[in-house]
Amino acid sequence: GLKLSTGFNRPFFVGVTVERTEDKVSDLKLAAMVACHCSLKSVDHLTELTRDLGKGSTLEHVRLHRTKCTKLVERVIAPSLLEKIVGDIGDGFYSIICDESTDIATKKQLALCVRYYDQSEDAIVTHYLSMIETPRATAVLLYAAFKEFMAKIGLPLTKLLGLGTDGGQNLCGVNESLYALLKRNDCPHLMLIKCICHSLDKCASYASKELPSSLEYQIRESRNWFCHSSVRKQVYKELHEEMFGVEPPLLVRLASTRWLSFYGAVKTHLDQYNALKELFTREAAARDPCPTVVHLKNLHDDGSNLLLLTFLKPVLRELTQINVIFQHTYADITKIYTDLRVFVFSIAQRIIRPEALVQSARPGMLQLTELEALKSALSKRDSLKPLDLVNFGEAFRVLAQNMERGGLLSREKINIVKSACANFLIRLCKELTERLPSSIAEIEKLRFLSPSHALSKRGRPSFASLPLGLIPHNFDVDLLDGQWNSLGALSPDDILNEGETVESIDIVKFWSRLFKLENGAGQRPYKELAFCALSLFCLPLSNAIVERVFSIMNVVKTKHRNRFSNSVLNAVLLLRLYLKAHKKCCLQFEPSEAMLRRFNSRDMYDYALGRHRAAAASGAAGKGKGGLSLTFLPSRNSLLFL
Repeated sequence: GLKLSTGFNRPFFVGVTVERTEDKVSDLKLAAMVACHCSLKSVDHLTELTRDLGKGSTLEHVRLHRTKCTKLVERVIAPSLLEKIVGDIGDGFYSIICDESTDIATKKQLALCVRYYDQSEDAIVTHYLSMIETPRATAVLLYAAFKEFMAKIGLPLTKLLGLGTDGGQNLCGVNESLYALLKRNDCPHLMLIKCICHSLDKCASYASKELPSSLEYQIRESRNWFCHSSVRKQVYKELHEEMFGVEPPLLVRLASTRWLSFYGAVKTHLDQYNALKELFTREAAARDPCPTVVHLKNLHDDGSNLLLLTFLKPVLRELTQINVIFQHTYADITKIYTDLRVFVFSIAQRIIRPEALVQSARPGMLQLTELEALKSALSKRDSLKPLDLVNFGEAFRVLAQNMERGGLLSREKINIVKSACANFLIRLCKELTERLPSSIAEIEKLRFLSPSHALSKRGRPSFASLPLGLIPHNFDVDLLDGQWNSLGALSPDDILNEGETVESIDIVKFWSRLFKLENGAGQRPYKELAFCALSLFCLPLSNAIVERVFSIMNVVKTKHRNRFSNSVLNAVLLLRLYLKAHKKCCLQFEPSEAMLRRFNSRDMYDYALGRHRAAAASGAAGKGKGGLSLTFLPSRNSLLFL
């Protein structure tokens, strides 16, 4: 007899599949689209609609539902992408950017991203690796989970060059932290890079404590006055249109979880100051006014607050611009620390006498002597400028002068405001000098690896000027020295394409071409030097990429989807962030050969092999009766003969 095994719960056995490659590709593309844009459960409705609309075409045969879609994303697409990332790293050096957080299900998660040189794209790329769930975020548990994961995917810790963290003690503490344990036990050359974005945000937060608390209250409560009332919004909209002829822009909320949201709040509030002042004046004049609106009216009438906002706006704008530069995933690491140096000393020059600052022997280059002189000057009152000579900004100077002449503010009150602003600048400088990376002087030497310096014929930096302290010990320094000296005799025409200059060419492309450059004998004379330079460019810039991971995680794993398993969450995040890193969307997703190979029951389902063995045993027992068992597989046109 012929036995046909079917049923509602279709068994998933390992067998001979006759599914076409075209069908696999369509399933993978649909699964990728669903994972990128909606919940996995919605694929049940999507495929039914696709079959209904695609009658008479290949879409009529689509068989993709929630279980199969989940397994395709979790065990076919995501493992293949992770395998490709690890393969692209190869034997090269890489850096890890990590941070820990708690998801909506109150589970502690350690997010890992990797930054490395991708030879196939000739670029420094940053990819999401995994979200590791840990019971507690202690240094020992994080270290154990991190080592286990790296061993599992096959990335050697001996090639780990840099570790980017947000400054948490469990991640970068001196004695007991993830960084300390890795450096002590696995990679002695490991470089710690604390997130500049977090540091700048803390600098601004601590410096703002030198200002009157009423200023923050004024900004926060002015927005709160509208945020839950459509009537108040409409009244303000009509007033703003009456005064300026346009709708008012939205006021920015002060948020402790957003980097430097203070600047956006100050800017929008200052731009609408007159309209807000008029609004609260009218509201306070109404019958039985709210105490809050009366207080806000008094704060807006006080010219001191307007002066403080006028002072803060340009300072916070510069601080935010530096923060945004470090948030860029593909910023030029040889230039951004120079931008940071310029900002630090531009703030210092506002408040410190010129003779108290040490000028660098190399303009644009941060020296340790400069930092020490700056710290010393901030601790001495005689090194600070008097209030009348402090640079509070041109807009502040003009406004203060007009207020004094118009009798709106007395000289004494203006001096009180100036004193608060000076204390803000002093505190900001102190926080900046304390929170700058300890290795910033060495990191800034990376600027000497730029094409304009490397190929310069005049004033070319010596090998000793390069960031030798960042180079791992397994590089031959003598060989690198010889190749650097030889590089000085190379003509730019040997590297640059037509129309390119040493100033315009991308630094990674420049060293990539040097890495591949061959001489007459077919040898690569700058291979080691170029490999070393490209490895150093892999050092992390900030933790912004991990913060973006958490943002996407909070979109994927929500209050209504809080039972999302960690493996499926990882798979969805890996797919979304991989496409984002390559500037693609689901429409450009193309299944790889590795994905097509994994598209089988053995790799997709845990219980496939177990049931296959049970069925085989049952079939062997029934062979004496001449029985042939025919079982359907969970894929279209797939049969298993036992």
